[in-house]
This record gives sequence, C-alpha cells and structure tokens, in this order.
Amino acid sequence: MDKVAVFIDGGYLNQLSKHVFGSKKQPLRVNYEEVGLRIAKECGGDLFRTYYYHGKPFQSRPPTPEERQRKSAFDNFVAFMEKVDRMQLRLGRVRKYFDEKGHVKFEQKGVDVKLAIDALKLSLKNRLTRSHF
Repeated sequence: MDKVAVFIDGGYLNQLSKHVFGSKKQPLRVNYEEVGLRIAKECGGDLFRTYYYHGKPFQSRPPTPEERQRKSAFDNFVAFMEKVDRMQLRLGRVRKYFDEKGHVKFEQKGVDVKLAIDALKLSLKNRLTRSHF
C-alpha cells in the first residue's frame, strides 16, 4: 500500500479557519491527526507522517501581555501536537513589519522553505510513494 505524507501550512489553515470556515472570535477547531489520516485514506494509502508548519508568535522586547498570552497558548498547542502519533512539527518565525500605509503586518518566515526541504528529502530518499500538499 502507498505511503502518504501530508504537509499542512498552519498559518494558511488558520486564516481559512478564521475567515472562511469560522470567525475571528471563534476559529474552526481542527483535529490535525484526523486530517492526516483522512487525506492518506482518500489517496488510497497509509499515513507515513503529517508535517505541520507554522511560525512562532511574534514577541516584542519586552513582550506585551497579549503577546505573552499568544505565546503561551501556542506553546500549549505545540506541546499537544508533539504527542500526536506520526506528527512532525516544523516551526519558523513571524516577522513584524509596516505596510505602505503604516499598518502593522505580520508574516511567517522560513516555513515554506522548511516544507520544500522536507518534501525534497522524502522524495530523494524514496520514503514515499505519494505526497499531498
């Protein structure tokens, strides 16, 4: 049976859960273990591993109370995800910047590169028969 790797961009999925499937106040809750298993099954294979990519929350120096709370929630999420069977976390960082109108914006850095490297490594090692992005 085929071995399937599932690659999840957590930042993108969070945006979808807030703006498409849920709301900013009540984002959609996702069972990432189930997502990996279902995608592998839909592809007609067994789950090799689910890779989850996300940027660590931005922290000012010193961090604001909101940033501390966001980081604490993220750390709890990471601790939970590390216990999920066949789940591999890959964490990048988040950069704060100002757009042309002076509005504060945040963007993930390093996440897409980590995803591409993992996909390439698995392909070169012939560990998979299929992958699903």
